[in-house]
Amino acid sequence: MIFKKGDKVRFLNETGEGIIMGFGNKYVAIVEIADGFEIPYPVNELVKMGFEEVKQETVAERPKTKIDIKGVKKIFLEKEEKGIRRDVSKKHRKNIEVVEEIDLHIEQLMDNFRGMSNGEIIQVQLSRFVNHLEAGIKNRTNKIVFIHGVGNGVLKAGIRNILDGYSNLVYHDASYAKYGFGATEVIIKY
Repeated sequence: MIFKKGDKVRFLNETGEGIIMGFGNKYVAIVEIADGFEIPYPVNELVKMGFEEVKQETVAERPKTKIDIKGVKKIFLEKEEKGIRRDVSKKHRKNIEVVEEIDLHIEQLMDNFRGMSNGEIIQVQLSRFVNHLEAGIKNRTNKIVFIHGVGNGVLKAGIRNILDGYSNLVYHDASYAKYGFGATEVIIKY
């Protein structure tokens, strides 16, 4: 496939996308990713986004649908009256496995992170990780899956270093089928 400067592309073997800013040589493109970093990427592992994909993405960024909150509230109240929502007794609540998913990708945590160094980004991610972990322990959540991505492994190492300081939990790689290599599952023991 032939690429040119300014093409919007997705990565073939990992999650992400960016814009081609130039070429290192005929085999390597310089791609600017969402956080503003320019990374070299093999041309044979890039997929050009079609016009329709780019157009749909642009439309998705600006929702035009107005949601009537009163209508939504009415629907929930009607379902509650019909008995669809059932409260679980405290006795049986402990048998229900609650799995929480927390995405620690910086673009999910902050709207604007341009200008931040990699170290600052990691600190924001680790801070958010600790906040969610402590909230999970406080709320007696059984399992939490922290999605950190693959990257260079710095965030994963930081997360696991923090987890090693807790005695009331165990952790392991989350389901490869669901998350690939980019998530850690934490099981909290009470």
